[in-house]
Amino acid sequence: MFVSFGSASGQIEAFNLGLLSTKGSLFATRPSLHTYSAKREDLEKMARELFRIVASGAVKIPLHQARPLDDVVNVHHALEGRETTGATVLVPNKRSPRSKRLCSFVALSEVQQFDLK
Repeated sequence: MFVSFGSASGQIEAFNLGLLSTKGSLFATRPSLHTYSAKREDLEKMARELFRIVASGAVKIPLHQARPLDDVVNVHHALEGRETTGATVLVPNKRSPRSKRLCSFVALSEVQQFDLK
């Protein structure tokens, strides 16, 4: 099976689909999130299940860096420039006016708290 998911690396170069049949009736697929979550309720159900599994510890998500939210512009440039790998978390600073404005859009009762250490 050949699975192509996401497009962060750009378009896939020419791929010989005939090669898959010579290897034992293998196949290629290009799934998209919208196919599985066309309705809002499906997306919300999937998100709840994902966070439940992560919170249970069954899946470990390595945190490669945590940066202050006030550094969002530099973090964005690093992401655009492909200078990061893995998860990058922006951490709000309660004293920062920018963080206060951005956090005011989040319903804190709905945010799952994770240990960022």
